[in-house]
Amino acid sequence: MRNGQPVSLATGYPAGRGANQYALAPAGGWDVGSTYRVQVAPSVTGPLGTEQTISSQFQTKVPQVTEFSPAADAVDVEVDAGQLSVVFDAPIATVPLEQADAVQVFREGNLEELSEPPVWDGENKTLRFALAGGLRPGSRYEVQVSGLLGGSLRLQGAGDFGWRFTTAVPAISSRQPAVDAADIGLEESRIQVVFDHPLDALAVADLSNIQLLSEGEPVEIGPPEYNPAARELSTVMLENAKDWKAVKTVALPEEFDGFAVDAFSISSYT
Repeated sequence: MRNGQPVSLATGYPAGRGANQYALAPAGGWDVGSTYRVQVAPSVTGPLGTEQTISSQFQTKVPQVTEFSPAADAVDVEVDAGQLSVVFDAPIATVPLEQADAVQVFREGNLEELSEPPVWDGENKTLRFALAGGLRPGSRYEVQVSGLLGGSLRLQGAGDFGWRFTTAVPAISSRQPAVDAADIGLEESRIQVVFDHPLDALAVADLSNIQLLSEGEPVEIGPPEYNPAARELSTVMLENAKDWKAVKTVALPEEFDGFAVDAFSISSYT
């Protein structure tokens, strides 16, 4: 019996092993993290033998996590580390991986789509998966892996496997023009901001996320350009005739990258 339910024996079992030993095996093999009870009818001991059923019970190993990647509670995770993985100390139940909710990844509480079904590497006891849109900067992530992969004992005990981590929040490394710069030539219309970590490309594409202000009023700018290799964001002021000394701030609103910080600005050019 497995977890209280009868299980058929595999073909060819019971099988004699000599020296009064017999082997048993369930059809379909042993399940991980399960309780098994073997019951043998008393008749096998003969008319003068025991009158009670011969019974024994044991449990198969519940796989435990040895490593999460990114690590549990890690901060400043680089977004180019796109693949997520879980390493176990023993084989897992792979049938539950066919369920859509076997592995779930949440970003800021919202369920993210996986790029493909999770892949089990039996040789290295590693479960691998990735997000369709990759990791995004300045975000909190939570991963839930179904406890069914650890068998019924895991599900009834510790439940699902899971961990949390956060991706790196980009910070400004340099600005052009520099903060508090003065006497900027009127021919200079390009604004550049370099960050220490990659930005959210989807947020950069939203033109409402970048503003140039003069005396508190928006100034027309060209489409922002983002160079992910250099982590450089740039744009140009289309009203080139406007005196740079009148420009006060280039502001990025708080929701620009999902930063959990106040909006920042490049200010006081004069």
